Amino acid sequence: MLGQLVRQVGEAVGLLGVVASLVFVGLELRQSRIAARAAAYQELGIAVADNWMARANNRELNDPVLLAMSADSATWADLGASDAYLLRSYVIANVRLYETVYLQVQQRLLDADALEYLGWAHLLDSKLLQRMWPQVRSAVTPGFASYLEAEQPILRDR
Repeated sequence: MLGQLVRQVGEAVGLLGVVASLVFVGLELRQSRIAARAAAYQELGIAVADNWMARANNRELNDPVLLAMSADSATWADLGASDAYLLRSYVIANVRLYETVYLQVQQRLLDADALEYLGWAHLLDSKLLQRMWPQVRSAVTPGFASYLEAEQPILRDR
């Protein structure tokens, strides 16, 4: 009888140990996910800030961007081949950065509202992206291209 009681107490203690271990592992996974999400937001924030600073500190890039974003399509035609290539590279870099956020949302590392953070609306609404889209579309994954075209239907018509 005493042996049976000791065995039951041992089983109860063992069960409590397993439950406690599972709770601990769950808390550790949660903390790990929070840390990964925070690191992703930090890295994206740094990348976006670096992108803006590169443009702000580079008149050779900033001037063609401003020219290309103007409403006058004649000025677009006035861009030289070097400036057009520079703009294409700039737009691809921005779109690929945005695609990184999109992929992290798809993998559920980031919340869906991350697609609205960090000022992406300026990219989607820009005449520069609209004008460059036919040349830029092939630089992104088909799923992301479809997402952008759904968000900005004018891109589909390009």
